[in-house]
Amino acid sequence: MNFLDHTLPDAAQHYLDTLAQLSVKQAEQNDLMEKTKAQNLFQASQIAALTTHSAEQAHLVKKCQMQIDVLENKLVKLEKNAAWLDRKVEPVVENQNKFLDRSDTRGSKVWQLKYGYLDNGNGTITDPKTGLMWKCERECGQYTWQDAMNRFNRISFAKFDDWRLPTVEVLKTLILRDIHPNISEEAFPDSETWFWSSTEFGSTDAWGVFFQNGKSTHYLRTQRLAVRLVRTSQS
Repeated sequence: MNFLDHTLPDAAQHYLDTLAQLSVKQAEQNDLMEKTKAQNLFQASQIAALTTHSAEQAHLVKKCQMQIDVLENKLVKLEKNAAWLDRKVEPVVENQNKFLDRSDTRGSKVWQLKYGYLDNGNGTITDPKTGLMWKCERECGQYTWQDAMNRFNRISFAKFDDWRLPTVEVLKTLILRDIHPNISEEAFPDSETWFWSSTEFGSTDAWGVFFQNGKSTHYLRTQRLAVRLVRTSQS
């Protein structure tokens, strides 16, 4: 037995036991306080992050609003430009309609197609850029060059009797480089093959044009190619 067990009164022993318990509780309280401080620091960092995120969101919203304002200003300008263009185009359209309502010298109605061609309403197309009139449809079948030259020299069609085989340079005026095939299929359907011109090459060949790619080359005159006829529209 410990000596103190015989000498200390019961009150002193009780005091020592209570002090020991308080020490344990104090240690527990200190540990809880440290944990609480750590949690507070974590929550503070979370709040700071949320605050930063909110600031970034607010900046993004402000930036988007500025972009919207710029686009709205551009839209207002575009609407003004569109209104200005409408005022400019309207008299042009009116004049064009007056032009398109006219009849040619043979009494046929004239209608405008894409790329400036005029549909004369009688199976012919006029090209105002060259002053030439073309048959819309190619001639039926395919021909040797000499046969085409003999058969289609000054034939009659649409009340005109001066149709002819075009030269290679005249035939190439139908080539449109910005579309594919390189010809207006609205004005000139069935243009997917080679066409003869009247232009000779040497003693055995003649020039032809292919509107699928806008190329021209010379072929033996015994080859069989398609034919499209032309005339001078002022005749």
